[in-house]
Amino acid sequence: MHVIISILVLLFTSCAGFTSSNNTAGLPEPSAQSYAKSMTILAYADSDPYTASLAENRLPDKVELFYFYEQDCGICNELDVFYDILLEKLPADILGIYPSVIYIINTLSMDGRQIYNRITEAMGLDRMLLLPPLLIAGGKIFQGNETIANNIQEAFLTAGEDIFVNQYFYNPALRKTGEKLFEDFDFNPDHVTAVYFYRIACPDCREIIHFIDDLPETFNVDGRQVPFDLIKINTRSGNNNDRIMAFFDKYKVPDADRHVPIIFLANSYLSGVQRIKNELSNELANLTDKNLLAEILY
Repeated sequence: MHVIISILVLLFTSCAGFTSSNNTAGLPEPSAQSYAKSMTILAYADSDPYTASLAENRLPDKVELFYFYEQDCGICNELDVFYDILLEKLPADILGIYPSVIYIINTLSMDGRQIYNRITEAMGLDRMLLLPPLLIAGGKIFQGNETIANNIQEAFLTAGEDIFVNQYFYNPALRKTGEKLFEDFDFNPDHVTAVYFYRIACPDCREIIHFIDDLPETFNVDGRQVPFDLIKINTRSGNNNDRIMAFFDKYKVPDADRHVPIIFLANSYLSGVQRIKNELSNELANLTDKNLLAEILY
């Protein structure tokens, strides 16, 4: 477990109420004191490795979160709000799961604006459509403190899963569309294949996780034991939401079933905990055309 968490605070405007010390790096009181109890706060670094990862399309060595705010936006306690969000949604035991760094950046400062411009340009984002406060995590954008509060924990865990479990790094500037959505799928024509969509924050997905993990490695198909491949896709990672929508459309899934957890087989789908638990084995045993799943996708 990684227990060292870094917060790089990028504050470049001088204003009343800000103090400077070795520990707080200019954070406003009393938030700096309370927040420092669970976080290690570092001084400003004039460059970030995230844009280098984007430019070189390489895997980062940590989860990086960027919180952009405007010091003169009129919300005098905006940073206090964000610190409260961090304490509630990303306490040390959650942040300690993956190596991580949080950048807090004032976009009204000269250096802060340069970092903001550099990151959004590298991600292929239209800055005219963005309005601080906003959070960038795992290549995703969350605008407004309420939206950030509702998504930051799942965004952090998804980014960590991408980097350290799946060895994947999402660059929205290279977003895939259409048939290219499935070019990374490795279908073995001699195996039974199913595609499972889930979310980390989904209670039903958490309920079914052990059932999914304990699925057998082979199934009896037409009297033969055939290897079983389960492709697991987190809908909050990268452009996987586009992938699940493509499955919904190709399988003509009605609105009532368009949710996770859901498993797609060669000629059917199972939506919801009970259907997956109760019907998956029979559905797999009744497969006769293992290649149909690939044919539908391509």
